[in-house]
Amino acid sequence: SLPQTSTSVRISVIVPVRNEERNLTDLLQSLLAQQYPVQNLEIILVDDGSDDNTLFLAQTAAEDHAHVKVVILDPRKTGNGGKKRAIEAGIAAATGEWVVCTDADCTHHPQWLQYMAGASTSGKKFAAAPVVFRTQSNMLSVFQTLDFMTLQGIHAASVALRLHSMCNGANLAYRRDAFYDVEGFTGIDRLPTGDDMLLMHKIYRKYPDGITYIWHQHAIVQTRAPETWNAFFQQRIRWASKAAFFDDKRMVWVLWIVFLLNVWIMVLMG
Repeated sequence: SLPQTSTSVRISVIVPVRNEERNLTDLLQSLLAQQYPVQNLEIILVDDGSDDNTLFLAQTAAEDHAHVKVVILDPRKTGNGGKKRAIEAGIAAATGEWVVCTDADCTHHPQWLQYMAGASTSGKKFAAAPVVFRTQSNMLSVFQTLDFMTLQGIHAASVALRLHSMCNGANLAYRRDAFYDVEGFTGIDRLPTGDDMLLMHKIYRKYPDGITYIWHQHAIVQTRAPETWNAFFQQRIRWASKAAFFDDKRMVWVLWIVFLLNVWIMVLMG
């Protein structure tokens, strides 16, 4: 059956930004084109110490659109919290019952928020949804697309079968009160990453029936892929650094199996 859609849920979209002038125009164009009632929507851009034109672009958008807000983090208070501190600040400023998180280098289908909101009306506490790379024709792009698509399939299957909790921080949503019910990022705040799967795992432990995966083409988010092999491997190292914080070590094996399988496929293709 198709996932539910809704336009009645009060949504707060939270986007941490730091030196994103390259991406912010496309992001804002994508979010402002959402077919969602503006009276039930706020877009919160959380600037974390940008030193380019990011803050100017964000504040200009806020001046032009009443449902766009800008939160400026105080660098003296954020420490090494990274993205999690930005999300916490966004949630503190939010008025929506349903928090939707995405990244600055993403673009979205105009009905994206309708599908994200549908998970809330069906009583769920946390919803993950697909993320895909914008593909190019080079070998790195092909490999990353294959690898990422495999991971997305595993994300969906793992949620459906309750094997483990996997998601991507570029496309997820949760109830604001559920975030506070599990004390937010407390206990997982030593890592600069972990705003996605580690939080999902906390909510899953408290609400095992409250997790869902939104498998629909309009719920897909497109994101920019790492542009070099070094950047790709650094990304995977960051992902692997979360492993020690999971109770369920099966997730570590899943990530390694996917990676090695795709390396093998690329070797065969070569």
